[in-house]
Amino acid sequence: MRHAVALLLAGLAASTLPAAAETVWVGNAMVVGTPPTVCGTTVGAGDFYRILYRPAGTALGNGADSHLSINGQRATFTMFVPNNTFRAAVNYSGRYVSSYLNFGTANGAVTAWAMSPSTLAATTTTANLAMTITNFYNITGCTVAFRSDLELSP
Repeated sequence: MRHAVALLLAGLAASTLPAAAETVWVGNAMVVGTPPTVCGTTVGAGDFYRILYRPAGTALGNGADSHLSINGQRATFTMFVPNNTFRAAVNYSGRYVSSYLNFGTANGAVTAWAMSPSTLAATTTTANLAMTITNFYNITGCTVAFRSDLELSP
């Protein structure tokens, strides 16, 4: 448990979220489908993660960049989309911290993004998200699909 808390805190510290009042959604995400073998034992079908999603938008009290953090029991992966929003066919930059005390930067793409409702407002209390990202945990060719339910953080 201490390991998971330390990783979560490291992921949050590694992100460049400013201290201003922001609108953030929190939820649980599950890996759907079987990731390619190149992912190894890093991620598997049915794995669960805690996610934090902070979309861009001044109306939300957020800046111009979108942030998405995927936090597991053994590692955390934080992605950024500068001056844009997460959506299909957008590239991301990211950072990761693993339970082996490995850390670094990562780049990849969001190949699928379906959110309901499609646009979040500060009054949106819940949302559903299905996404597919490439190079998960900075593993080239490791493409992973997730489904998530999000709830507006108080």
